Amino acid sequence: MSLITEKLLFDTEKCADTVEFNPFEEVVVVGTYDLNNGVKTGSLHYFKKNDKCEWFQDLKLNTNAVLDMKWSHNDSDKSILAVGDVNGLLNFYSDGKLLASHSNNRNTINLSLDWSNRIDKSSSPKIVVSESDGSLSIKNMTSYNVTETLNFKAHTFEGNLQAEAWIAAFNYHNTNLFYSGGDDANFFGWDLRTKHESGVTAIQTNPHDEFLLATGSYDENLRIWDTRYISSKSEPLTNYHVGDGGVWRVKWHPIDKTKLLAACMHDGFRILSVEGILGSFFLNLIILDIAINTIYKYMKHQSLAYGADWNYFDYRNGKLTVDKDVVGTCSFYDKEFRVWEIIY
Repeated sequence: MSLITEKLLFDTEKCADTVEFNPFEEVVVVGTYDLNNGVKTGSLHYFKKNDKCEWFQDLKLNTNAVLDMKWSHNDSDKSILAVGDVNGLLNFYSDGKLLASHSNNRNTINLSLDWSNRIDKSSSPKIVVSESDGSLSIKNMTSYNVTETLNFKAHTFEGNLQAEAWIAAFNYHNTNLFYSGGDDANFFGWDLRTKHESGVTAIQTNPHDEFLLATGSYDENLRIWDTRYISSKSEPLTNYHVGDGGVWRVKWHPIDKTKLLAACMHDGFRILSVEGILGSFFLNLIILDIAINTIYKYMKHQSLAYGADWNYFDYRNGKLTVDKDVVGTCSFYDKEFRVWEIIY
């Protein structure tokens, strides 16, 4: 039976929607969104540990409403946080200081973003951004100079009506490939060399297995794909119904290739096991089947489960020291951020 220890309960004052642990330092940031009298505002809350190993708020920044954020995974940029906001700005922070800002100049909202340098530690990484009008854009970043190299409309409803592009993510093993999901219920795969469709609010490539991809949707299903066999007629390896709530975000574990963290909107947060059947998916073999099981369901939040992340710090040496995980989660309307520890 799993043992849960609550490490922090914090009132973010505004609706909390995204959580990101720094992959190099024991720092976690929570982003918020608030609509008051037609004005959208937000904040960034930086948390660290004190001498007693207790989490505390080290810094708060008042910002535009925040929709998504991600840390750079390049060792030389270990404190760089990219933040997408409601005004179409892509802002870059280091230790809470604004380093650079890039506007899409399209009067659209930046809904999600992802770096290309999770595995490929390029000094000139790419960033993919999904926008509220259904567009996707690719930004190149060199020494904090951001250049947009691609923008196109990816998601629409029938009749060319606007559909939000809720999520976009790189294939970390081949950053010419990236994926998107939108309010039109389509999941697409794109190639920067030659565009193609592969048909969805959550997407992440498994950083430990180059062929595994997880997607989530408003339809309350988590899907696992083998990217070698995605085509317009292909089916996922498995569908897993998470309960009475859509899947807003998914995060593979920092070092355990079988664990997946899911923010399930109306049905809390889940730690899942994702394991291959009839042949290990850790080998370059055809994946015959995938079994997904819920290891733990975290239901302390009373509102929409939006932001979730693993604490990378315990795995900085590339291995588990004890059979436990530390997780950060946040929920929207109740404005809560929690850090909790699970011992398996």
